[in-house]
Amino acid sequence: MNHKTRVLVVEDERVVARAIQKHLEKIGYEVPFVASSGETALKKLEEIRPDLILMDIVLKGNLSGIDTAEKIRTEYNIPVVYLTAYSDSETIDKAKISEPYGYILKPFDYSKLPSTIEMALYKHRMERRLKESEAWFSTMLRSIGDGVIATDEKLRITFMNRVAERLTGWKSNDAAGKPLKKIYTILNEKTGKPVRSPVQRVLSEGIVVDSPYHTILALNDGKRITIDDRVAPIKDERGNIIGVVLIFRDITERIQLENKMRELEKFKVLGQLASGVAHEARNPLAVISTSAQFCLSQLDMSNEVKEHFQTIYRNVGNANRLVINLLNFAKPEEMNFKYQAINQILDDTIQLLNPKIREAKLKIVKQFKNDLPKIRCDAKYMQQVFINIILNAIQATPQGGVITLKSMYDLENKMIVVHIIDNGSGIPDEYINRIFDPFFTTRDRGTGLGLSVCQRIILEHGGKLLVLSKKGKRTKFTILLPTN
Repeated sequence: MNHKTRVLVVEDERVVARAIQKHLEKIGYEVPFVASSGETALKKLEEIRPDLILMDIVLKGNLSGIDTAEKIRTEYNIPVVYLTAYSDSETIDKAKISEPYGYILKPFDYSKLPSTIEMALYKHRMERRLKESEAWFSTMLRSIGDGVIATDEKLRITFMNRVAERLTGWKSNDAAGKPLKKIYTILNEKTGKPVRSPVQRVLSEGIVVDSPYHTILALNDGKRITIDDRVAPIKDERGNIIGVVLIFRDITERIQLENKMRELEKFKVLGQLASGVAHEARNPLAVISTSAQFCLSQLDMSNEVKEHFQTIYRNVGNANRLVINLLNFAKPEEMNFKYQAINQILDDTIQLLNPKIREAKLKIVKQFKNDLPKIRCDAKYMQQVFINIILNAIQATPQGGVITLKSMYDLENKMIVVHIIDNGSGIPDEYINRIFDPFFTTRDRGTGLGLSVCQRIILEHGGKLLVLSKKGKRTKFTILLPTN
């Protein structure tokens, strides 16, 4: 027995109260005060700081024992054991509201008093440890970087941490009690249609299940993200499944980075191939060009033959330019990254292309957002991207058409956004997914490298190059560039 245990007795029958006090002190408890009312007991709590309170249910004054015990439970978390002469169900039901730790019926056997007190103290200690453990566990779940959702055996939401709230778009309070499938809907990455949740398998087999790679989670606001997730059963002490817990994370950025790395690796391989082809082609082209020039300058030939040699010489020049483009594609100059204003680079590009724009009788519309944050880029390479895309727009837009250049800031993603929009002929659907492929072109004189180079440059700046087009109406290229 702990001889330092302090007990506050709240009893309005003076004789009974005094008898309880003497008995408790006799067996080793400390009873520093006996209160005759609930009001007096509440006033003395801070001063006495008891470990346990023996409380008569029926007290004189405005506060009953039940009212007093309820205040003590909510404000002080001190265990209360009721003393009562009433054992009817109505009294007991009222007393249950304050969650007492025991009852002692009057007249009571003093020999049972210590065991009742010790059981109440033990129960209180265990509950406090449980609450501390739950608080620690809850804090841990709320603070981890993955989303966590727990359900009951009927798959109704019982818990969501802050990450799960942010990823799903549901607040924990709003989601509580709702079916899991309403909050957590996963889709097939390719078809976009709902897929069979692994939850049912977890419930039936009691095992941990991972969802298929690159599962899509449909969010509350209509957006979709790529996730990795794992579902595990929650079991009671007898091994019965009483719910499931889902742990998931947003891997959208990781997938985008993997795609960028694959694109850059593709460019690296193609660059090596292009470099080899270019070097092998330059020598025979030089021989053909030199021979054609010699024949033109030295031989006496008819005009028809001369015209053929001129055609040879001219096309060798075209082939040589293609070789130079291949070499530039294979081994671009090292980039010189500096902080630049994107609007200035766009203005310089427009100034450079003005003669071609006037020649094509087109109109340029600038819609630039002021005070944009600067981006770390190579201005020369960035201008090359804008030149290539705007030249494509010039070639696709009929006389009198409009090319619109927009710049803005995506605050949420911290990205500069540039749109280059023309109202030209558009890109056919069968070509739209191939326009960034190296050597793909629909023009007789095109090399098919322009947009491939643009995409590589944007990737090396950590950005994205996107295109939307409607045949016969317009094409919009979107360039996304990080500001961080």
